[in-house]
Parts: sequence; structure tokens; C-alpha cells
Amino acid sequence: MSFFKDVRNGAAADIVFLVDSSWSAGKDRFLLVQEFLSDVVESLAVGDNDFHFALVRLNGNPHTEFLLNTYHTKQEVLSHILNMSYIGGSSHTGKGLEYIIHSHLTEASGSRAAAGVPQVIIVLTDGQSEDGFALPSAELKSADVNVFAVGVEDADERALREIASEPLSMHVFNLENVTSLHDIVGNLVSCIHSSVNSERAGDTESLKDITAQDSADIVFLIDDSDNTGSANFAVIRDFLVNVLERLSVGNQQIRVGVVQYSDEPRTIFSLDAYPSKAMVLDAVKRLGFAGGELANIGLALDFVVENHFTRTGGSRAEEGVPQVLVLISAGPSSDEIRDGVLALKQASVFSFGLGAQAASRAELQHIATDDSLVFTVPDIRSFGDLQEQLLPYLVGVAQRHIVLQPPTIVTQVMEVNKRDIVFLVDGSSSLGQSNFNAIKDFITKVIQRLEIGQDLVQVSVAQYADTVKPEFYLNTYHTKRDAIAVVKRMKALEGSALYTGSALDFVRNNLFTSSAGHRAAEGVPKLLVLMTGGKSLDEVSQPAQELKRGSIMAFAVGSRAADEDELKEIAFDSSLVFTPAEFRPAPLLSMLPNLLAPLRTLTGTTEVHVNKRDIIFLLDGSDNVGKNNFPYVRDFVTNLVNSLDVGSDNIRVGLVQFSDTPVTEFSLDTYQTKSEMLAHLRRLQLKGGSGLNTGSALSYVHANHFTEAGGSRIQERVPQLLLLLLAGPSDDAYLQAANALVREGVLTFCVGASRADKAELEHIAFNPSLVYLMGDFSSLPDLPQQLIQPLTTYISGGVQEVPLTQPGKPPASVGPSPSSDVLPAAVTNATPEGKDGKWVHFGWTS
Repeated sequence: MSFFKDVRNGAAADIVFLVDSSWSAGKDRFLLVQEFLSDVVESLAVGDNDFHFALVRLNGNPHTEFLLNTYHTKQEVLSHILNMSYIGGSSHTGKGLEYIIHSHLTEASGSRAAAGVPQVIIVLTDGQSEDGFALPSAELKSADVNVFAVGVEDADERALREIASEPLSMHVFNLENVTSLHDIVGNLVSCIHSSVNSERAGDTESLKDITAQDSADIVFLIDDSDNTGSANFAVIRDFLVNVLERLSVGNQQIRVGVVQYSDEPRTIFSLDAYPSKAMVLDAVKRLGFAGGELANIGLALDFVVENHFTRTGGSRAEEGVPQVLVLISAGPSSDEIRDGVLALKQASVFSFGLGAQAASRAELQHIATDDSLVFTVPDIRSFGDLQEQLLPYLVGVAQRHIVLQPPTIVTQVMEVNKRDIVFLVDGSSSLGQSNFNAIKDFITKVIQRLEIGQDLVQVSVAQYADTVKPEFYLNTYHTKRDAIAVVKRMKALEGSALYTGSALDFVRNNLFTSSAGHRAAEGVPKLLVLMTGGKSLDEVSQPAQELKRGSIMAFAVGSRAADEDELKEIAFDSSLVFTPAEFRPAPLLSMLPNLLAPLRTLTGTTEVHVNKRDIIFLLDGSDNVGKNNFPYVRDFVTNLVNSLDVGSDNIRVGLVQFSDTPVTEFSLDTYQTKSEMLAHLRRLQLKGGSGLNTGSALSYVHANHFTEAGGSRIQERVPQLLLLLLAGPSDDAYLQAANALVREGVLTFCVGASRADKAELEHIAFNPSLVYLMGDFSSLPDLPQQLIQPLTTYISGGVQEVPLTQPGKPPASVGPSPSSDVLPAAVTNATPEGKDGKWVHFGWTS
């Protein structure tokens, strides 16, 4: 993301480290300081970010290690830091700060302050300065320098606060000992990003300038679970009141809605509930805490999209008004969030993640539109500190300084995974209308998440009670829209009895037939989803056995009134029995991910579907992996190849390692048999190298492997796949190379381990859904179990170039249309060419 007019598309800042060495005597302790400095540089200098670094050490007098313009690459900076030796001395932190002001924050020393680039100082000290901080601290604040104070070894908290910039909650880090430095790197880097970005996004002065023309629809989604607690909930309520006091709330300006969630989400008030600011504030002040064991964020995200960011929910999305979600979380989600996040993106909702206590930062980053829109504090009592960080962004959205923009490339992944699915639904009078409606809604959600089509997934729906009524057959509809429209119009049979056994026989004899659309000749799997609210009045054992003999894989979903033993007898396997607490939207929705996974993948056999594919493995062979971890990488590739139908007429495999430069291990046409390939893999050794040029490696495989000369069958329209494994951020630009692969239709999967950058992987992957993040290398050999299905069944569902100017975007009078780098199916970051450099553009695939 960029807020800068004079630099590339990443974030930018001039960062000066001031290291007080007086307390770090001893080689081991000083090594920890070096490691900390290296980790911060490594974490900031990724992708298209443009950070310049300088380092000053204190050994009595300040000593310049290097200036902002001394080095031009990350490797040079890291090399200098790692080669420094320990020097002791007294602690004159005030003198060091003054020295930086006059000797480093100048144009001659490489400062870009005149170009609008933020100036940052990171002070590492014991907080016991012998000369005081007051004079230089005041000078720094008047010079608009962002100062972060990191204190160790019982540092003086008051002294640290005197040095640091506001808000203190994100600029002061006080540690008990030097060994804790490593633990704060992520939080420090995040705070640096937030502070430099908010500096460019708009300062608090502009908050007074909201006019009647500014507008947004903002829904606050608040954690109401036991993670928050009753006492802490009052802090969140006060935070909300203070934020809204500063915004121009009104029916024609900023509309506000509030939803609280725990086990289930509940609407407190909708976007159009209150026409005036006073009424909204009164409603917020009345918010109460309910509590709940679970924190189902995924369910809540789905709920908000379906019930609030809609016209009936008071949304003005159709009028081009920005849609904003502010999630406030105090703990990790109890359910799967992936589908909810996708729904947010498809609805073009601008999402913020605010977290405290046990909230998962990684989860918030996944939900938020951009990592810089995630704000966290250690505990809820500090939530008020986030107000000044959040407000400039909310104002920026309302004033159209921050806008969503479509990506220039939209990609879609489809699964070549044919299956015929019949839904058999209880339509008896005893079920009740509300339960029947919940079942209809659930089936609609399932169909929405399947790839419906004549050559893909076909669905049929039937109701039963004392008789069976087919609503439509497998070959009736070939689009989601048509099938869903019929499901939504369904009326319950209202039959007086429930004969499940005879209904199962009817499905087997009448719905899984060629005339009804079943593709028996193609060997397409047959799946049945039974949804019942009671015990059958007839015998189900024999019909259930006949289903299994006919290779029909039955899922059994039953309410509390259903007989669990009966459900187990009907189901193809006991793992396919689902018993939600009740047939209501929330319980059904919470089980959706668990039902969808086998519904999409179950075949009734362990065989992998044989088809033609060309797969290139592109492996990080740099020191990021290291010799100790490389055996895990080798086992990962070996296990995956072992599961593939390798052969010159089936699946061809090639392998490339890279660090500074790429090296071909073998091409797509090198080996004709799996045994020869596995023998090579057993001998595979780490390439080694300190650099990681992912962009040049992507270009290399494109030019040398996805070609006829490289053994590719691309001209025969055989699917082309790339599996990239990274253990660290790229040292070179990669977007252009990734885009070229996308345009070629190459399906790029990304696996990240160790220090791999999630955003970078999502940019490189054909689609963000093809990114797999592993906690550590030891879990890599188990990943093939997840990868084998998509690697052997996914194809490109289309690559579409989208013009940058779209209907519904800000009018021309707002500002010039910026140019943008092309990101494949991920966030698009555009650098503004306007005068003030305050334009920020986000885009994603839908």
C-alpha cells in the first residue's frame, strides 16, 4: 500500500537506529541486539517497500555506523550490522538524539523529509540517560519525527515516555531483559507501518473538515464473548462513543450500524435505524454485554454481509457510498473465517481489524483490507489509544481519499471435480416453517460455494414427507443462479408423516439415473445430502444398504428430534453425520465448512483422478531454508510426487531451485517414470545462497520450462501449474513476472514457511485461495494431503483484464486517475500522481 508520491508502491520511511551499548556488555548480549536490528530491517525491507536505514551507536559520544544514503540494498545494511563488534561506553541518549537531528536528518545525509517521506528514530536504551532527554525530545517533536523508544533492563518508564512520540501505547516498548527483544519485532514493525501510513493518510487536523458531501456506511462488529468480559466491554463502548463523536454521523453522511457476536451474531441496530448523531450515540451508550463461550467471527462476517451491507439493511452501496466494517476482537475465532472473508471482499467492503488481549493478529490481517488497517493493543484497557490511529482512515474513506479500486487482473480458480449431488429435504408439517426456511437458506449457501455447471457439479433438490416431490433434477439447471432461485421459492410439502426409508429408495431409483442427469458413463461420484427433522416412520436399514451398494455417498444432517442411530445407519460414514443444535441459520452456517470439505472432495476411493498436467516445483534453495530444514522440503516434494500419476502422457513434473539465481534440477520431459524421478529427489541437495530473487526465478521458469522446448504441453491446452515454496521475502521485484504467468494461464500455488511474506505470496499466487502457510518446516511433509486434490483438479476459471476506471468510482473532480501496478488477484496498490499524495487505492478479486 502506498501513501507516497515520490517513491515506489510500497511503504516508505527514513529510519535511524540509536543504540545505547552501555548495558549490552558481553558478546552474547550484543549478539541479541544485532539479531534484533537485523530482524527489524528484514521485516521492513520487503517487496516494494522503500525504507532507508542509518545507525548511530553511543559509546560516550555518538558514533555513526552508516548514514541513510550509505547503502542502497538490504544485504549491505544487514552485512554491516552483523559485522559490528561490541563497544562499551556511558549512556548519553540525549546527546545521541541531538546528534541525529543535526547529522542524520539532513538532505546531505540522505534524509528525504523534503520529499514528504516520514522520519523515524528507533532508540534502544536502558532509559537511564546521563544527560536528560528534554531538549532533543522537544526538538524532535517540533520537527515531526516519529520516535520509538525500546527500553531494556529495568528502563525508566518515565524517561522512555519523554522520548517517544504519541500515542505512547504504540511508541514505547519496555522489556525486562535483552532476550525479549526478538518477541517485539513483529509488533514494532506493525507500529512503524501504522505510524508512517497514518501520517500520510491524513492528520487529525483534517478530522474537523468533514463536509456534508462526505459519506460512508460503517458497521462496528464487536466481540461480545467471554474473551471480552463485562468490565472490559464498557471500555469498548466508551471507545465507540469517542470515535463517533469525532465523525459526521447522519442519515445523509456517515451511517452507523452495530452488531455484537459470540456464539451467534445479533444486530443491535442497522445502518438506517437512527437518522441523527444524537440518536446513534444514545443507542451506543445503551450497549450491553451478553457473553458467550464461543467467538464465531466467520459466522458474524457472513451475517453482516448478508444482513447489513444490503439495501434492506440500510446500505447505500448501490449509490457508490463506501462500505466499511470495523471488527473489534478480543480473541481468536472459534470457527472458520475463510468464507466470511471472501464474502466481505466480494461485497467490496473496506475492513479494519482492531484487536486486544488474545486476538489473533494473523487472523485480523486476513480479514482486513490491508495489513496497515490492523491495530492492536495488549489489553482492552488501552483501547482508547487506537482512536487516533483509526480516525484518519475512517475520515479518508468518507472523504474518498482512500478508495477501493478493482484489480487490473481478475482470476478465478475452478475445480475439475465432477460430482452429482442430490439434496433430500424434510418437508413434513412437524418440521415447522422457520426450520424449513433455515434449511432452504443453508442449501442456497452450499450451492453458492460449489462450481455448478454441465461439466462440473450438478445438483438436484427433492422434498419428502409421506411422499417425495422432486423440485428439479440433476440436468434441469446448469447455473447457480437458476438453481438457487428455485430453492428460494420452495414451499414445504406439509406432509403429515415422515417416511425416510422410502424416500431414500426413490432417490436411488429416480434421481441418480441417466434420464435424470446422472453421468454414470463418466464415473461421476454420486452424493446425497439428507436433511431431516425427525425419526422415520418406516425402516431405513435396507434402503441405506442399497445406497452403499449403489456407491451413493450419503450425508445425514439431523436436528435434535432426529434419531442419531438412524442417521449413522444412513450415512456413508460416521464422519458424515451432522447434528446441529437446531435447524436455525446460525447453527447450520457454523457446520457449513465441515460439510463442504467432504462434499467437494469425497470420491468413495483413495485413487487420485488421472489427468494430464504439467507441474513445475520452484523451491527456495537459499539460506532461508538451511541444511537442517532442507530434508523436510525434500520429503514434501517426494511425498507429493509419490501421490501423482507421473508419466509422459499423464502428469509431467519439473523442478527448479533458486536463491540468487535459479538452477534447473530436471525438466518436464527429463523423466518418463516416477521411480527415476524419485531417485533424483532422494539425492537432492540444498543449493544455498544468501539472496532470494523470486522475480527472476519466476521469469526463468516462464521462459525455460512452460515452453515446448522445456517439455511443456501448453500448446495442447494441458493445464500448467507452478508450485512455489518460499521461506523468506523476495529481494527483487516479482509482480511483473507473476503477472506474466497469470496471463499465460499458469496456475501458481504458493507454500510459505519460516519468514515467508503472506502478502507477497498472495500477490504471486494465481489466486489468493492457492496460498498455504506453514508454521514450521517440520509440518511440510504432511501438506501433500491438502495439496493433492487442488493440484490434480483445479484449472483456471478465467483471466480477465479490467480497466482501471470503473463505474461507481469517485467522480473526476475528486482527483486524477492513478496508474497502478498489476497484481494477480490480490490487493492492488496504486501510487498517486496528484499534488497532495494522499490517494490510497485498494483492490481485490471478486
